[in-house]
Amino acid sequence: MTTADWTFLRRVLIVLVLLGAAALLCYTARLLLLVFAGVLGAILIHSAVSWVCGRLHRSYRFCYLIVLSAAAAVVGSACWFLVPRVIVQLSQLGSAIPRGAEGLQNWLDSTGAGRILAGHSSVVLSGIASKLSAYGFDALDALVALAIAVVLSAYLAATPEDYEQGALSLIPAAWRRRAASIFSDVARTMGWWMIGQLIPMTVLGIVSLIGLLIIGVPLAITMGLCTGLMIFIPFVGAIIAFIVTTLVAISSDPHKVPLVAVVFVIIHVLEGYILTPLVQKRAVHLPPALTIFAQVLMTALFGFLGLVLATPAAAGALVLVKRMYLDEAVESPGL
Repeated sequence: MTTADWTFLRRVLIVLVLLGAAALLCYTARLLLLVFAGVLGAILIHSAVSWVCGRLHRSYRFCYLIVLSAAAAVVGSACWFLVPRVIVQLSQLGSAIPRGAEGLQNWLDSTGAGRILAGHSSVVLSGIASKLSAYGFDALDALVALAIAVVLSAYLAATPEDYEQGALSLIPAAWRRRAASIFSDVARTMGWWMIGQLIPMTVLGIVSLIGLLIIGVPLAITMGLCTGLMIFIPFVGAIIAFIVTTLVAISSDPHKVPLVAVVFVIIHVLEGYILTPLVQKRAVHLPPALTIFAQVLMTALFGFLGLVLATPAAAGALVLVKRMYLDEAVESPGL
């Protein structure tokens, strides 16, 4: 066999390997997303454990048990209080959203300008309602995935050095020191991004719950929880939460829609002008265009779970590009 034949054969084999890797990636995409979610959770737990170790000066194992016990107590208390109410309200939400879309259609039909708008938007409204219902099922599916990721996170955070060393052992020895530095930068960046999202999620979820209870919107607990969870998804999450809450408000009393808008304006002001500047200055800065592109791409490829994980994935990818391609240093945020 000539040299040209060997070159051609090598190129064919490379193409086949790349196609096989792409097919394997698509086939195992959901599993890889679950692993990525587990890694994110492990990074967050590890950050909390390291902080406790720095304050108590005790062993990692002891502080890990403290953090895990505290997290279990908080989550258990929240589930005891919220889950029975949310289950009941979720069964009502499935019918409230279509009723809200129908009510919005009827309201538009009641005015001349509204009838013109409704003539062009009826298909859009029905499509939005069906999409929200579909995303509701995807969200429930994502919650099941979240439960799996939480268990995976706990195991990964128990002995993070073992998994890090295992990953580094797959890399040639000459590159391991640089790879370890890059791993550290990626983990720190995604950890700070998680912290930068969890604080606004908690505060704004509580604010929306209180506001919706005050104005008397039905399913306020579920809507407040939905708003808090959706804040995890920059830009898109707040819009989804507002649309769902507005449709629920229309299904009971359309006159409450302006009050719902006021609540979400307050939430936007708190997030954009108070919480985000205070928290995100210590976290990673992602250009808005990059964030939206990542969300669109991950949603198209992997659905709702891809949308949820798009921004932290983009944050990690940005660090990889800076360190491996541009050879730039990554700022290390501090407390």
